[in-house]
Amino acid sequence: MAEVTLIPRCLCSATVDIAMRFKIPICILDHHRPDRDAVRWDGLSYLGTCWACSKPIRRDSKGRWRGTELHAR
Repeated sequence: MAEVTLIPRCLCSATVDIAMRFKIPICILDHHRPDRDAVRWDGLSYLGTCWACSKPIRRDSKGRWRGTELHAR
């Protein structure tokens, strides 16, 4: 099996898709994927938990999931 090394210069969606296809968690770049069963609406945005690192995350206005400190509502 070939080793895959990703060193993205930008955080584009193609990089995220490649990383998810190979199941490489890119949480260290603050790109997360939610556990779809645990996503909820808080009145302002969607909140959830990352499936890879279990961090609390929030969906931003562009549809990207980012880590958040404001999860306890």
